Amino acid sequence: MKIRLYHIAAAMAGMAMMSGCGKNDAGWTVEGSVEGADEAKLYLEAFNNNGNNWYVLDTVRTDHEGKFSITSPRAAFPDVYRITLDGKSVYFPIDSTETITVKSKAGAFSTDYSVEGSDAAATMLKSDKLINDYVASHGVAALDSAVNLKRELSGMILGDMPGIASYYLVTKRINGKPVFNPLIKSDMKIIGAVANAYSEFRPNDPRAEFLKRLYIEARKLSGTTALSADTLVATEIDLIDIELPDASGKKVKLSDVAAANKVVILNFTDYSADYSQPLNIALRKTYDQYHNNGLEIYQIGISPDEYQWRMAARNQPWTTVYYSTNLSGKDLMNYNVGSLPAMFIISNGALSERISDINSLSGKVTGYINR
Repeated sequence: MKIRLYHIAAAMAGMAMMSGCGKNDAGWTVEGSVEGADEAKLYLEAFNNNGNNWYVLDTVRTDHEGKFSITSPRAAFPDVYRITLDGKSVYFPIDSTETITVKSKAGAFSTDYSVEGSDAAATMLKSDKLINDYVASHGVAALDSAVNLKRELSGMILGDMPGIASYYLVTKRINGKPVFNPLIKSDMKIIGAVANAYSEFRPNDPRAEFLKRLYIEARKLSGTTALSADTLVATEIDLIDIELPDASGKKVKLSDVAAANKVVILNFTDYSADYSQPLNIALRKTYDQYHNNGLEIYQIGISPDEYQWRMAARNQPWTTVYYSTNLSGKDLMNYNVGSLPAMFIISNGALSERISDINSLSGKVTGYINR
């Protein structure tokens, strides 16, 4: 699959503005069809964190063609719901007042289906397929050692750590077994990162307290220094490595740059885009301020014109590497880069957070430099 990201930034921004909007201002709707389900009873269910159980919100019967539609009042916070048929479920996220479309088959309701209507729905659909395929090939017990699977899932989580899809992934269970096991150190880092994101960006969301308790209890059980219920420590995620050529053609590993510097700004960008000049000015200001204190920038240029990139890259004082648009896009998928620019902070060799506002960059870097 060839990537063509250099023209999608504006389109993705428009999509982001539309996310969470739907045709039903009073509430949200889940609709769709179940092939082979003639007047079958479907259950709309929600999850109770405190009771740790799913409960029925509403029921509906499909028509003779298997079609159905349920509208529910808008909830106070984004949440994950599921449609259940004969004990098998399809999960979907609701952020606000959107309409989610579910299509499946009666004989394979929880394995052969599609969910559309939002970016979070697309993320959950993709993650569920990855998880289901892995379990089908290796079994549920192998989830604890599913390193490559969890690397892909972690990339999705990095894309929107305080998002409902990230919450879904770090709390998801298959036959009672957690996909991200809080007793495994690397998995606990992911849970802690999402818990931190919720505490910072969604402090009033009841899921923030649930994630905090989950993380703290895991630390206690694993023998890590005990924390009180009011305490949450910053948690970092293991680095997903990248190796790309610089302007001289020499391949440079992100992990080597991260090992040699206390803080690294990882930036995916396009030098030909309108945002490029003001972005690089902001990066240069932060770089000049903190480079002598251990800051480096690993900037990945994504462009169809390698010569143009080389001319621009040679003027930058930091590490610049080239990502050809003829590549598969694996690195972009690992970091869930759907639009440009995208930026992350790496601290002491581990991923710490994604930066969505360039104006907050200097303050964020200050915090990591002073640790």
